[in-house]
Amino acid sequence: MFLGGTMSRTLVAAVGDDLSLPSVIAAMLRSEEAWEAVASFCEDVMSQKESAERVRESDPLAAPHRRRRRGGRRRTQRPSPSAPGGDQRATGTGVPPPTLQSEPVRCINNPYAQ
Repeated sequence: MFLGGTMSRTLVAAVGDDLSLPSVIAAMLRSEEAWEAVASFCEDVMSQKESAERVRESDPLAAPHRRRRRGGRRRTQRPSPSAPGGDQRATGTGVPPPTLQSEPVRCINNPYAQ
């Protein structure tokens, strides 16, 4: 995997050349330096992706699915499990699938933080 720039050099210096998921996790659990390097790298990558998305959304020549929608998302109700063609068909059991929790996503905190 090619990662260019100062961010990736800092990451490789802290974690090592093997950037596979098991190696990165092991390095993060071994040292606070590696944990901070991975967290910083992820934050930088997400920031760059969000910035690129905003640029795409504001481009009037972009394809319609890339542009920002006005007025928010439309919400539709799921069919009742008892309605014809409801969730029984998808699960085959007549029991609706589990619903998503409305709790916010919690990030894993730095185990080295005090």
